Order: sequence, then structure tokens, then C-alpha cells
Amino acid sequence: MTKFSDFINDFLNIFPSLSKLHKKVFRYLQWLAKKYRCVFPCILRIANSVGCGSATVKRATALFEQMGWLIKKKCPYQSNQYFLNDELISLNLDDKTLFFREERSENDPVLSSSSSDINLSNGTSGSACIKIPLFLDKARLSQEEKQRLMKNFSECALFEAVNDARWYLRQGNKIRSLMGFLYSRAKYYFG
Repeated sequence: MTKFSDFINDFLNIFPSLSKLHKKVFRYLQWLAKKYRCVFPCILRIANSVGCGSATVKRATALFEQMGWLIKKKCPYQSNQYFLNDELISLNLDDKTLFFREERSENDPVLSSSSSDINLSNGTSGSACIKIPLFLDKARLSQEEKQRLMKNFSECALFEAVNDARWYLRQGNKIRSLMGFLYSRAKYYFG
């Protein structure tokens, strides 16, 4: 059996419980992302392709964004841009064996409701830490700031925020507070 990351396991647990139309919307966006990487179909085009109403598409994309499966970037006078998570683009949802896998263990930090796992208020961390992705680990931030960002935002939103910071610095600008800049940009991409 193939080992997946916790993010993919969470996706595989939630995806079968979605409505039929929500699954169709996700599969359509995934199909476009496989072909073009950055997709920007209008809501009406998605609705016509899937065979549902525009309200259903809006609810579905809002749910996917909330779950961290995609980032919706609002563009003025244009359709929204959708960026799917890289792990989800390559996932074959037609494979029926994909949805039969081992469940998480009881002592998994995601499932435990103990507040002693991570305590960001006083800057100390317990025995379990939030996994920091490599692109954020290279940033000049303290471990507490990285954990705070990972706790509040999806990995996709933080990736876009770090890219914005790199672009901003390449333009010759200075950033006074990297934490504040990343927080504001991730907040923009997250919601």
C-alpha cells in the first residue's frame, strides 16, 4: 500500500463524502490544472461544463479553498485564477483502490485535542511540532513565527506569500517585518 502525506490522507477521507456535483467541479478543475497548471475559467464556464448552477460552483470553490485544496486569486475585470495543490493535481481520482487505506494512529497530533501539543502564546512547543515546509524553513523567521504561520494558513497560501516576498525584494524594495508581510499576503490568498 502506498504511503501518503497527512494532507492527502485528509483529502481522501473527505472527498468521498462530497456531493456528486462538488466532485465534478473538483475533477474539472483538476483536469484543467493538469493541462495548464494555472487555470482561470469563469464560474459560468465551470457550471456549463459540469452541468450545475453557478451557485453550486461558488459554494464548491469556497469549500475547496477553505480546505486548502486550492487557492482562488481574485483578478480585477477577469475571471478568478485557481491554483490547485501540487499533490492533488497528480492524484488519480479514478483509482478505486486509492480510497481504501490505513487510518491514522490514535497518538497522531492532528487527531489529538490536547492543548499541550503546541503552545504558541509563550513561544514554547511541546513534544509534537507542526511540520514546516522547506520553502518556509529557509525564510529568516524564528521557529515560533513559522509555526504560527503554518497554524493559521494553508501551505499553498504560504507558498504564494513567500513568492510575493521574493518578487518584492527582487524589485529592489525592502521589507521591514518579514513576518508581517507574509502574514498579510497569506491572509490575502487564504480568504
